[in-house]
Amino acid sequence: MTNLQIDDVLGFGVLLRGAATEYKAKLLGAKSPHDPTPMITDTAAAGEDLGRQKAAAKTATDTAKRLNDTAEGAKNDQYSVLSNWCDQMAGTLGKTTPEGKRILAIRANLKGRGPNPTPPPSPAA
Repeated sequence: MTNLQIDDVLGFGVLLRGAATEYKAKLLGAKSPHDPTPMITDTAAAGEDLGRQKAAAKTATDTAKRLNDTAEGAKNDQYSVLSNWCDQMAGTLGKTTPEGKRILAIRANLKGRGPNPTPPPSPAA
């Protein structure tokens, strides 16, 4: 496994195929001849496939970011509606009454981990 970026690997392939093409005659004439043609063809096809996969991954990343941004916007909108409703109910009941304080405590006790598993106690009747 490598920690290189996809573009680094693609560039490596392009440069290596260029060198293989440039030195093809010397490679074929060496003591242990090596015909780079199959590797040039195979790595070019693999490079094109890797480029398509990179593009697909970028599209997926962009889509995920767009969906996340949409979800964040919906979250902020919903929080605003709930926060205004919280203020409205507490104001109607009286913010200093036990009922109003209980409603305001719901917002004040948000911890960023979803619904509170233990609801605040009911005011004494």
